[in-house]
Amino acid sequence: MQRTGGTSLTDLLMKMSEHKTTDHEPFLTWGEQPRALHYVVDDWNKTKDKEQLENSFNEIFAQHYLIKHCYELLPAPFNQVLVKSAANTNYRHIFLLRRDEQSRLISMAIAEGNGTWFRDYARSVFAKVATGQQELEPLPVDRIVQKFRHARTVTAKIRNQMTDLGIGPFELYYEDLYVGDREPRLANLRRLFDFLGFSQETIEAHSADIEKLIFDGGQATARIVDRVPNLDAVIAALAAAGYKDNSSTEDSITSLSNIAAGNNAGTPPPISSSAPMPLQKNDAAELAKFEKEFPFPNDELERAKRRRPPLMRARQGGVGAEIGVFRGHFSPELIDALKPTKIYLIDPWTKMGEFFPFSSPYNNHGKLPTAVARREAQLRTARFTNTQVEYIEGFFLESLDKIKEKLDWVYLDASHRYKDTLLELNAIRSILKDDGAILGDDWYPDPAAVHHGVYRAVQEFTRNSDFQIVAAGNANQFCLKRAPKYPAS
Repeated sequence: MQRTGGTSLTDLLMKMSEHKTTDHEPFLTWGEQPRALHYVVDDWNKTKDKEQLENSFNEIFAQHYLIKHCYELLPAPFNQVLVKSAANTNYRHIFLLRRDEQSRLISMAIAEGNGTWFRDYARSVFAKVATGQQELEPLPVDRIVQKFRHARTVTAKIRNQMTDLGIGPFELYYEDLYVGDREPRLANLRRLFDFLGFSQETIEAHSADIEKLIFDGGQATARIVDRVPNLDAVIAALAAAGYKDNSSTEDSITSLSNIAAGNNAGTPPPISSSAPMPLQKNDAAELAKFEKEFPFPNDELERAKRRRPPLMRARQGGVGAEIGVFRGHFSPELIDALKPTKIYLIDPWTKMGEFFPFSSPYNNHGKLPTAVARREAQLRTARFTNTQVEYIEGFFLESLDKIKEKLDWVYLDASHRYKDTLLELNAIRSILKDDGAILGDDWYPDPAAVHHGVYRAVQEFTRNSDFQIVAAGNANQFCLKRAPKYPAS
C-alpha cells in the first residue's frame, strides 16, 4: 500500500538482504523514467495473456529479486497472477498496511498535489506551508473516497487469495514501526527480522540504517494537515463512505503528527499489536537450554508459518483458546496472527505423568519431562505483554468450567483420535460465540493416515450440526464456522 512507510522499510530491508535489488514498485510504467520491470505491465496491457504474465513473473522470481509492490496501483487481474506465481516460490511475504486509513489517504493526497513523496523535499515544502509562504490547494474529496473504497476491496481480495493459496504473510502495520515508544517498535522490528531470517550480525551491522530509516521521523506531513482548506469535508466524506476508526478524528490527526515529528508518544492502535517484548536474559537462557537438550524437528518449526493462513478467518482482538499446547511452539503464531486480548492455553501436561505417554521426535523420544514442556510454553508466550495469557493444566473436557466467557475462536490440536475429537468439537460448540471459528490441525483425508480420525470427526460434526467447513487442506489445517442463516424466500 502507498503511504504506509514502505519506502523507508524497503530501503532498509534491501540494504540488509543479500538478494538482488531493483526499483521500488518495479512494474510501474508511467512517468519519464518507467521502472526496471515495466515491460511486464507493457506486455500484459497488449496481450492480457495470463500464462505469459505468469511466465514473466516466474523468470523474475527465479533471479531472487526483492520486490516492493503497491497492489492498489495496478489492476486486480495483474495482482492475482502475481500472487499466484509468488505462491509457488520460497519468497517470504510481508503485508504492510495502516490502521489509520484516514491519515494515510490525506497524507497521500497532499503528496500527490505537491510532489512531496520523498522526505527531504517534503520537509522543505512543508516548512514553507507552515510559515505561510506557500498555501495548500483543496484536496480532491471524491478521489480520496474512491481510493478508500478501492483499497478496502482490493486488500480483502488479496488477503482471501493468499489464504486460499496457503501463503502465510507477515502482517505489519505502519503504526507498529512508526508510532509509540521505542522499545515496542524495536520489538516489532525484531519480529520482522526473525521472520526474514536476518542474523544478529546483520542487524548490528545495519544499526545506523535502522536508526535513520525507522526512527528518524518522516516527511512531517502532519505539521501542515490543519492547513488543508477542506479537511473537514474530507473527513466527513470518508465517514459517510463507511470509514470507521476506534480513535476520534482528532486522535487520528494527532497520530499522524506524532509519526511525522518522530515523537515517541503516539496514539495506541485500535487493536493491540501483541508485539512480544524481548525475553529477560535468564528466561532466554532457560529456553535455549531446553531447546538444545530437547530439540524439536526443524520441518515442524517451518510448518508453523504455513499453518497461519486459515487463522485469518477468525476475529482479531477477541478471546480465544488453544487446546493442546504441548511445548508452545504454535501459541506465539496464534497470538501474533489473531492478537487476542485474552487466550486460554489448555493442556494436561503433568496430569499425564512425569513423561508423555508416547515416544516421538517431538518429545525427544520420550525423554522430555511434561513439566519442561509446560515451562517452555510459558516462556514462549509470556513475552506477549498485550495479551492476557491464562494457562489451564488439565484435559479440555474436564476444564470447561474454567473458561469464563464465550470465545471468538478455538484452535484444536489435542488427541487426534476420532471419538475424542468428536467430543471436543461438540464441547467447543457450547463455549463458542455464534459467529466464532473452530480452527485445527491434522486434516488428513487419507484413511490410512495416522491422524485421519480428525478428518472423520470433522465430517461427522458438520453433518450433524450447523457448522460448515470454510477452509481445509493447506498445511493440514481446517476452519469451521456456523452456516449463514438466510431469510425464507
